Amino acid sequence: MIFRFLATNNQGLDICQGLFVSNNSLYYNNKTRKLMNPQPTTALPEINKLWNYSDPAGTELKFKELLPAATEQGDVSYQGELLTQIARTYSLRKMFDKAHETLNQVEQMPLEQYPLISVRYLLERGRAYNSANEKFRARELFLKAWDMAKLEQLDYYAVDAAHMLAIAEHNPTVQLQWNEAAIRYAETAEDPAAMQWLGSLYNNTGWSHHDQGNFEKALKVFEKALVFRTVHNHPINTILIAKWCVARAQRAVGNIDEALRLQQNLKAEYEKRELNSDGYVFEELALLYDLKGDKAAAAAAAKIAYNLLSNDNYFKENETARFGKLKLLAGV
Repeated sequence: MIFRFLATNNQGLDICQGLFVSNNSLYYNNKTRKLMNPQPTTALPEINKLWNYSDPAGTELKFKELLPAATEQGDVSYQGELLTQIARTYSLRKMFDKAHETLNQVEQMPLEQYPLISVRYLLERGRAYNSANEKFRARELFLKAWDMAKLEQLDYYAVDAAHMLAIAEHNPTVQLQWNEAAIRYAETAEDPAAMQWLGSLYNNTGWSHHDQGNFEKALKVFEKALVFRTVHNHPINTILIAKWCVARAQRAVGNIDEALRLQQNLKAEYEKRELNSDGYVFEELALLYDLKGDKAAAAAAAKIAYNLLSNDNYFKENETARFGKLKLLAGV
């Protein structure tokens, strides 16, 4: 599979956890249909808004700083969610023992009373196993999270679970089925936050089609992803990646001139926005110039791509054929 970016990084969106109505000192969550803790005296920040996926260690510190306040206020739901996300900061750093130790603490909580904690616990336990390449155990947990989230009308996390089931699945056909199931759920969910998954889901589905050789379908889905991200004013880096995917798909269907035009436009946009050069853009430029027979331009672009992507450990370790092609074109 050709990865342009890791879809699991796009999980820091705002969520709606239900409206709360007063019943003396207790609150009833319309989303989960459960009695909750007394209203906290000091509002605690939304957990998902604190995430910085490029800095899991820093995010861990933010979460741990909030634990004493949550404990003092007796907010069990918030405590449980915090612990699941602390565990996730460990998983992202491949500190799997610490992730599972933290999730063991969550497991001791009265999860039957807190569906939201339960679902997030299942997701993070599954992500820890998935990142450790224990796919079977991960899929079991993601499936439980999917079923529970649907039952409890936790739409955002139901889509999360379906999207993780696709990622953990090795069979391309089943993977595509899960991606499409996640898209259908997100497009029809009552919770508007669930819709925010669609950019990532369209991207993943496009790559599933691409990997199966369905390049025309892939192009259409990538174009849909670009429109969605643009209309919903997503972060510029995700819009630029979506543009790259469309250009890559144009090359796959044989529209070399259009693909080259789009990649040249992307290069210019990076320069105009004063962003760091993107190795993947230069990789495509090198391949496209080579297809056009412009060996000098191909070599120049390949050298830049080679230098940039030499610092990308994932690319070097998992895309050896592509890296070798760049090295050949660059003449290094």
